[in-house]
Amino acid sequence: MKNILLLGAGLVAKPLVDYLLSFEDIQLTIASRSGDKGLLSGKERGVSRKWNVEDRAELQKLVDSNDLVISLLPADYHPIVAECALKSSKHMMSTSYLSPKMRSFDEEARSKGLLFLNECGVDPGMDHMSAMKIINAEKSSGNKIKTFISFCGGLPAPSSCDNPLNYKFSWSPRGVLVAATSPAKYLKKGKVVEIDGMTLFENCESVEVGDVGVFDGYPNRDSTIYREIYGLDDIETLLRGTLRFPEHCELFKRMVKIGLFSKEKMDFSNDPTYSGMLAKLISNSKKENLAEHLSKYMQTEENGDIMKKLKWLGLFSDEPLPLKNAAPIDLMTELMKTKMNFKHGEVDMIVMKHRFEIECSDKRTKEITSHFVYYGTPNGDSAMSKTVSLPVAIAARLFLDGKINLTGVRIPVVPELYLPILEELANLGMSFREDEKYI
Repeated sequence: MKNILLLGAGLVAKPLVDYLLSFEDIQLTIASRSGDKGLLSGKERGVSRKWNVEDRAELQKLVDSNDLVISLLPADYHPIVAECALKSSKHMMSTSYLSPKMRSFDEEARSKGLLFLNECGVDPGMDHMSAMKIINAEKSSGNKIKTFISFCGGLPAPSSCDNPLNYKFSWSPRGVLVAATSPAKYLKKGKVVEIDGMTLFENCESVEVGDVGVFDGYPNRDSTIYREIYGLDDIETLLRGTLRFPEHCELFKRMVKIGLFSKEKMDFSNDPTYSGMLAKLISNSKKENLAEHLSKYMQTEENGDIMKKLKWLGLFSDEPLPLKNAAPIDLMTELMKTKMNFKHGEVDMIVMKHRFEIECSDKRTKEITSHFVYYGTPNGDSAMSKTVSLPVAIAARLFLDGKINLTGVRIPVVPELYLPILEELANLGMSFREDEKYI
C-alpha cells in the first residue's frame, strides 16, 4: 500500500482525491483545519485528520506516517512542510511556484534520495510541460527557438459570463488582486523590459486563441528566468502572460490608479461604506458628485462602460465595509467574492496558447502554435480544479509506481517528468492542439 498525505482540502482538491483513490494500492490521508470537508465521503482507503497549520509537531507525525506529501497549502507554508519531509526522509510535491527557500533544499534532498517536485499544476505546470515538449523536439532537430510567447487564463466559459466584468473567481480572489499590482519582466527583441506593478495593465495586447476568440493578454511575473530554465540561450523574445476577456485591462488599469488594490491599511471609520472608501481613495472629502469626481480622476466618461462596471460592483453604494480599518485590497476581495462567484451549474474554462518562432537548420522560419482549451463540468468539477490538481496527482502515482526516478528540487521541465504526465492528461481528455507553418 502506498501512503500519500494531502495537506489542504480547498477548491482544487477533489479531482486529485478522486484520481488517487481510483487506484487500489493507494491510501490517502487528508489533513486540514476542517478535515476532509466531505471529499472522502463513501470512499475506501481515505483517512481524515483535523490539523491546524501552526501545529508543527502534529505535521511531523503526519509526514512520518506517509510515503509522500502533496501540499495544496498556501505557498508560504511549503518550506515548513519541506523541512518536515527532509527530517522524515519523505518525498514532497506541490503546484506552487518554486521559491528561493524551496530551491535551497535541493542539495539535502538529493543527498537523501528525495524528490521535491514543484510547479506541477496548470500555470505553473502544464504550461512548462507542453512548452518543453516542443522546445526539446525542435532543439533535437538542430533548430533554434527565436521567439516564445505563452499566455494562460482561468475564466468563466462564455455561457457563464453574466456580469459586466466578464470574470469570476475560480481560485483565490485575493491572489488575483495581488497579481494585479505585481511587477513583470520579459525579453523583447533581445532587450529586457521591466514593468512596475502600477502600470501592468498599460502593457496589454490582443491574443487570439483558436476558435475560442480574442482576449486581453498582459505580462505575468518575471519571464526572463525561463531563458535558463527552458534552455533558450539564443532566444530574442520571451514572454509569459495572463489572459482575460476584452476590456479587462482598461478597467483594471483604472482600478489600480484609484488604489483599490492597495495593501496598505487605511482608516475608513469616518464613513465605513464602499462609497466612503472610494471617496477617500480619490481624496474627495465629500461624496456629493462622486461619479463626476471619479470620472475626472480616471480620465474616463462619466456614463461610460468603466463607470458602469464600478457601479455594478457596488463602489457607489452605502453598503457597510466589513472592516473599518483595512487595506483596500482586502475590502475589494470581500466585495468581489460576493459579486463574482460561480453559481450552481455554471462552467469555467482554462485557455492556454504558446507561440514559437523557430529558425530551422535549413534557414527557413516556421511558427508553431499550441492551444489548450478545457471546460469544467456543469454541477461537477471545475476546469481550474482539474488542471491544477491532476498533474500533481499523476506525478505522485507515477513516482510511487517507480516510473519516475529523479531526486532533488525539481519542476516538470525534463522529459522524465513531462512526457508521462502529458500522456496521462491526454488519456483524461486534456490534450494540446499543435499547428505548424512556415512564415
